[in-house]
Amino acid sequence: MGANVWQRDTSGTGSGTSFKIGPAPVQHPARPGKRKLVWTKDQQDQPATPAAFTPSPTQSRGTDAPATSYSQHDHFEKRARMNDGLAASHNGHQQGYEGQSYPRLHVPRVPVAETRRQQSGAASQDPAVVQQQRQKAAELAELKRRIQEHEAQLAARKRQKESQEAQAAQEARHEQAKRKAKLEAGFAEAFKRAKAVADAELAQRKGPLKMASSDEIRRVLNAKTDLDCLQACQQFCFVMVVKAGVDALTIKRKYKELAVALHPDKCKEEGATDAFQRLVKAYQNLFKYAKQN
Repeated sequence: MGANVWQRDTSGTGSGTSFKIGPAPVQHPARPGKRKLVWTKDQQDQPATPAAFTPSPTQSRGTDAPATSYSQHDHFEKRARMNDGLAASHNGHQQGYEGQSYPRLHVPRVPVAETRRQQSGAASQDPAVVQQQRQKAAELAELKRRIQEHEAQLAARKRQKESQEAQAAQEARHEQAKRKAKLEAGFAEAFKRAKAVADAELAQRKGPLKMASSDEIRRVLNAKTDLDCLQACQQFCFVMVVKAGVDALTIKRKYKELAVALHPDKCKEEGATDAFQRLVKAYQNLFKYAKQN
């Protein structure tokens, strides 16, 4: 280990210490070959140096160091003895904590909430502060009341709007049901009339078919137009069918029924063959007209 010596701290770090332990300063000898005077750590435990300085064996080998070196060494030793005395006093005072950790200094702290409470309590004693606090509380209560009233108004408007919408939806459903019932009634009436016509036609088909009479055959032969020709047979309202503007299939079905009454194989009246041929020609003309329209 190298020798250590007390020396003044001139580093300027601001550590707060005036002296520190470090390597021994280098002494410039008066002439070449001189050895420097150093202080070793082992000399710390030796008794105080007598007034008459006795050079160490290392120093006896050469010429004595300058007087300035001796006085500096005395100063360092004196400082070391003082530090040893302070260390011994400190160790004696701390003997009760030997083998234990040093207790931390207890600095009582007041909680933040307690501090604020004390501040508020001190401030509440001021009449101006009390009046200001009461005014703020009143303003806050008034603001809460206004907010509650506004929320109540919004809720009432919402309920009114929902009620109006529900009533409008109910009226729309009622109107739709009325239109539906009216349409269904119209369809039922139309179906009833169509069913009555169909039943009449079906009964006419299933009933006994009458053959054309001699008067009907004569009217067919003497008809000037096709319409007059078809109008000769009173049992078949063929003229009404044509005026109603029915399709060509209905005319064809009516023609077949009329042709059966005038057919020569079934009708035994005189002139039935000529009447049948006239009916065929009238049917062809009317069928073509109905198909075009």
